[in-house]
Amino acid sequence: MSVNMKELILVVLVAAQYSITHARDGTCGQQRFDVIALVDGSGSIATTDFQKIKTSLEMFPALLGLNGVDRRFGVAVFSNTATVPIPLSSDVTALMSDIASLQQPNGGTNTALGLTRVIQEFENFGIPENKQFIIVITDGMSNNMAATLAAAAQAKDMGINVFAIGVGNGPDAAELEGIASNPSQVIIADNFDQLTIKFVDLIAMVCNDDGSCSGCIYRNGIGYLPTSDCDKFLQCQLSHPPIIRQCPFGTYWDQSILTCNHRDQVNCTNAPCLGRTDGYRLNVSGNCSQYYECEGEVQKLRACADGFSFDTTIRVCVADENCTDNCQLIENPSDVCVFGQMVHGQQITQNCPAGMGFNKTTCRCTIDSPGCGQVSVPCEPLVDIDFQTAEAGEYDNYGAFIDTDAGTAYFNGNTAIRILRLSNVEFRKNLTIKVAYRVDYSTPIRRTEEEAVVTNGDCGKPSTIEITRTGNDTNIGVVTFDDATSTSTSRKLVIDTQADWREVKFFFNKSQAKLLGEVNGISGETNVEGTIIRSQCAFQLGSGEGLANFRGWIKYIIVTECDH
Repeated sequence: MSVNMKELILVVLVAAQYSITHARDGTCGQQRFDVIALVDGSGSIATTDFQKIKTSLEMFPALLGLNGVDRRFGVAVFSNTATVPIPLSSDVTALMSDIASLQQPNGGTNTALGLTRVIQEFENFGIPENKQFIIVITDGMSNNMAATLAAAAQAKDMGINVFAIGVGNGPDAAELEGIASNPSQVIIADNFDQLTIKFVDLIAMVCNDDGSCSGCIYRNGIGYLPTSDCDKFLQCQLSHPPIIRQCPFGTYWDQSILTCNHRDQVNCTNAPCLGRTDGYRLNVSGNCSQYYECEGEVQKLRACADGFSFDTTIRVCVADENCTDNCQLIENPSDVCVFGQMVHGQQITQNCPAGMGFNKTTCRCTIDSPGCGQVSVPCEPLVDIDFQTAEAGEYDNYGAFIDTDAGTAYFNGNTAIRILRLSNVEFRKNLTIKVAYRVDYSTPIRRTEEEAVVTNGDCGKPSTIEITRTGNDTNIGVVTFDDATSTSTSRKLVIDTQADWREVKFFFNKSQAKLLGEVNGISGETNVEGTIIRSQCAFQLGSGEGLANFRGWIKYIIVTECDH
């Protein structure tokens, strides 16, 4: 199957899923907006590639969850001329039909004229209450960069939010950044086959234009944004509240590569504890009672008691009757176990450690509160999904048929399931994955290709965790990085079984430096050094980068860092 067809199928299914989600919880439905796609129709784009643009655009109206005058979509096309063949509308069926009928004008690349024409369209037919977006899709440089940047500046001065999608090697990076409202709104596709999956990220950026996730860089529907703390980052996802994630010890969030990186590789301007000894204190600007205390070269927020302020000279708390209630964390009167934290203008709820409650006086979780959970918390799986009882929100389904009576998910070779909560997770301890799968032999099967059962790839990055099958073999693989030697290592176990249902156990034993595998009681092991390399991608069922898609049934998947 071609990459384009595979991604098209995924996006069609995403469109249906997001439309239902938006109707249910209003993730995009709370916003009013008009979106016009400005499509390059110049002669440098092959007829087959222009068809791919149309095929990708056909999914856009459904992805946006259009609704009356609140949310509308239209299409403009430019070459030597510029027209708006598809005016703003919320009729999804009519829009899809009109997009399929778009004609390519050929000719030059007058991007400035196209931008000017869309600006006129918004001036004539825009609704003042609706936000306005332009999405420029082009495969090359404009014929007049100065005029293009001037037209883009005019659009932005009018409050229009502009995205720029560059396809292939033709577009100029500086011009794309000049067109877009900010650099995070430049999206690069290696070829036209990638447009459909890039639109998933684009929709997430449009729908999360407001609030704490504004400015996120999205990959495969997951958004990332740095916070004021160098060792934390914000993870955003449609239909879910944003989550503050903690980087592992010794690393800072690196927005340039969307992962936690060694401190000396990250230019974090808010790292005052670098080179400081534990216990060193620094003041917090604009707050009389709060201070930072260094711990492992990372700043930890502290606060003096009510009626005390932090003396920046002697670096201790001193009595100060004028300094009261300066805690910037937010108390929840109805739940002592949580507190609020403002991130990019939005309040994010955080949990106190087990057994502790939030103390407004100290601005920390210092209250002994057994009701907030046992201090000795039993280890729970990160993921425990069976297809008989699992809630739909536990995973994102891209076309797999769920049979709750049989308790199975069926994959026909064109479908996949993603577990987005396991994106960008670093597994520094033991890791166990259990999965049961059965191959479908009722139709012709790819016996020479390795098929993905469970992977953490398929977002343009290679997998570092894999459970795959080739014929009767179940393959269990891992890629690790050893800090001591600065080397990466790939290890794979191959276990042969002809059983109908194959019960697989992947066990990465960090303490013993071993990868162990088991299939229906048949086991194998190999030595492995280091830690599993973090992947930006979600966990996938039935799909993986560089692998054939799986055809068959999966009964359950369990992912845990527990020792048993």
